[in-house]
Amino acid sequence: MKKRFVVGLSMLMLVFVGFSHQEVIAAGANKTVTVKEKPQGSYISDGSYVQITKKNYQMWQNFNWKKRDNSTRFYGKTFKARGRYEHRNGSTYYSLYDHKGNWYGYLNSKATKKVKAQGNYISDGRYIKITKNNYDMWQNFGWKKKNRTTTVYGKTFKARGRYEHFNGSTYYSLYDNNGKWYGYLNAQATKGSKPEGSYISDGRRVEIISKNYEIWQNFNWKKRDTTKKYDKKILNARGRYEHFNGSTYYSLYDDKDKWIGYLNAKATRGAKEVIERRDVTVKVDQTGKKITETTGYVFISKTQPVLTVTREKSKTIHTYTVTESYRKVANKDIEKTINVDQDGQLITEPISEYDLVSEGEVVKTIEKMSNGDTTTTYTKTNIYRSKDPIIKNILKNNDPRVMEVANQVGVSNTRVSIRQAEELSRIELNNKVADIFTDMVNQERRLYKKPMIQVTKDEKAKKEIAMRAVEVMYQFSHTAPSNMKSDEQYWLERLSGETEMGFGTENISGAYIVKSIENQLSDNLARDVAKGMFSQYIESERKSAHSDEPYSNENGHYRNIIMTDHSDIVVAVYLVDNGYSYHVSTAVATGTNFIES
Repeated sequence: MKKRFVVGLSMLMLVFVGFSHQEVIAAGANKTVTVKEKPQGSYISDGSYVQITKKNYQMWQNFNWKKRDNSTRFYGKTFKARGRYEHRNGSTYYSLYDHKGNWYGYLNSKATKKVKAQGNYISDGRYIKITKNNYDMWQNFGWKKKNRTTTVYGKTFKARGRYEHFNGSTYYSLYDNNGKWYGYLNAQATKGSKPEGSYISDGRRVEIISKNYEIWQNFNWKKRDTTKKYDKKILNARGRYEHFNGSTYYSLYDDKDKWIGYLNAKATRGAKEVIERRDVTVKVDQTGKKITETTGYVFISKTQPVLTVTREKSKTIHTYTVTESYRKVANKDIEKTINVDQDGQLITEPISEYDLVSEGEVVKTIEKMSNGDTTTTYTKTNIYRSKDPIIKNILKNNDPRVMEVANQVGVSNTRVSIRQAEELSRIELNNKVADIFTDMVNQERRLYKKPMIQVTKDEKAKKEIAMRAVEVMYQFSHTAPSNMKSDEQYWLERLSGETEMGFGTENISGAYIVKSIENQLSDNLARDVAKGMFSQYIESERKSAHSDEPYSNENGHYRNIIMTDHSDIVVAVYLVDNGYSYHVSTAVATGTNFIES
């Protein structure tokens, strides 16, 4: 196959202004494409649950063996193998997902074991305390209910084993001190504990009623004393422990605050003694500082009485302290911004996922309080819309891919590959711009009685012209960069009998378009880009093109695009987000289709 190019060249900065034109001739060669089966074979739907049972296996991003993660980080976790590949290397690779649908990569099946959704039983042995009410305790993983945590709240159990379920939760298999099984419980309803459980503040007075109990130094059962010398004495149980063995143990102190040790509650009974009640009120300001005078302050709130138990000789003093909070009389201003979508619904997601449509006027409201305070609220309601996905995909100028291609073309004089062009010059935006620009071109052609031109149906031509749209941003010339990478593709071969658009002309331009609220919609941005191209390529050259002047820098684009009898046109644009504007480069080719021989 052969292609001939009649070319035009110009640059547009902020407003579209034409530059210069050159001519080049390019040629290609006939080649045949051979389709080969991929080494990993075809995707096979699976659906098994698998548990990761081996560490230090790579989890792959693709079958070019790009690393994504490592099995060590997910050891023991259960995933769903939605599909698998039977690789030519003899291994099976699962495509793994968690319960939320997040993909974790491809993993060799040798690092896994097929399991049920709950995974395999894992021996555990820890002690846990029930810390949440209203959780179901399950008979099995068919979710048949066995019990509720409401009935065992605060109790300590032994988790003899656990399951790491595919749903993301851990389930303990719980037993009491008598070996009675209580079912499977979500770990979120528990807290790690020692056999004795957590310390529980108490405060009761108890009388020692048995001489034959040991008093413990700790819960490793180191003996500290016996109850013999404390018989009939009254002690303070400042706290207690609800032990896994079924007993309650008091942490005992005497009236001189000396710690006696831990004692089984069965060796005690509640003491009978005189209790005196005292009521105390403490006044504080908003910082918590105590105040004695409340003139100039406004009462805010008061706490419920807080009990403090102390001993005075033979009496127990119960002091109930109420804390009253006050604030100084004040006036304050509040600035409030409300972000809503175009339906008026409050936006709770990060605002970075939206584009501003309009900023509301500030509305001032004044609220007079019963205490004389005034609260002035300045409210501004801003309207946003969800980011256009095409706009969202425009890369910023500090994106590593943009910086790489700028250096590649501008410094290393190396061509942009088909892969890079597809990533940087997005086909969705190219198609929008092409449709609008072609409509404008056909209006001009119709005015001067030229045949209509159509957007090419040659999808490969669209990819090839996109390479040029990227290259001209960094090397503004009809001469393509001279170097190529050995591991990249730079042209697309056609099969015999395939329809191909021959490029008859090439036209390139560069521009800056200032960002606005309106062009944060891809339809509007495509319109702005197409209008700018039409202004540059067509309107600025119309007069010269229809004069007797020869083909020149003043009319080359117009004559290429309007005055040829070509049947097809192909358009590509490359945009880079500079923050306040878009840097735009475009490439337009016209030509005629032919059948590849």
